Amino acid sequence: SNFDILYLNPIYGIKKKNDFSNLYISKALKFIKKKYKNVEFDPIWTNFHYAGPREAFHHMILRQSIGFDNFYVGRDHAGAENLYSQTSAIKSVYKFKKKFKIKPFISKGGFYCIKCKDYVIKGSCKHKNLINISGTKFREYMKKKLIYKHADENIQKIFF
Repeated sequence: SNFDILYLNPIYGIKKKNDFSNLYISKALKFIKKKYKNVEFDPIWTNFHYAGPREAFHHMILRQSIGFDNFYVGRDHAGAENLYSQTSAIKSVYKFKKKFKIKPFISKGGFYCIKCKDYVIKGSCKHKNLINISGTKFREYMKKKLIYKHADENIQKIFF
C-alpha cells in the first residue's frame, strides 16, 4: 500500500541500557523530516517494557486511541535480549488483527539485496542473497563512533 504521509510516533521514556536516548531519537527524526517532505512525527511519552507481542498490542491500542487507521509492526517489535523470536509480535498481531479497528502492516525486517543493489523489506524481493540490517549492530557501531554502512552517513555524523 502507498500512503500520502508517514506519521511517526516515537516512544519517549525510560529505556534499557544502550538503547537510543530520547535526544538521539529527536535528532534523527528532525533529520528525517528535513530529508523527506511527507514525514511527520509526534512523540508518545510512556515507558518501554520490551514485552514483545504484548507491547506490540499496547502500541497498536495507543495509536488506535489517538485516531490512526494503520500501524506498522516490525521484526522483533518491542523485543529485547532475545526473549522473543523475531516474528512473535508479527504472528500475534496477525492472529488477533480482527479484534482491532486499526489495520496492522507487517514487516519482517530490512535487508540489503546484493543482486538488486538496494535496500528491501524481506519478502519484497525474490532473491535469497540478503544482508540483514541489524539495529543491534548499528547501536554497536554508534557506540564506537564508527560508520555503519547500512545507515545514512550524514545522520551518523550528527551523533558523533
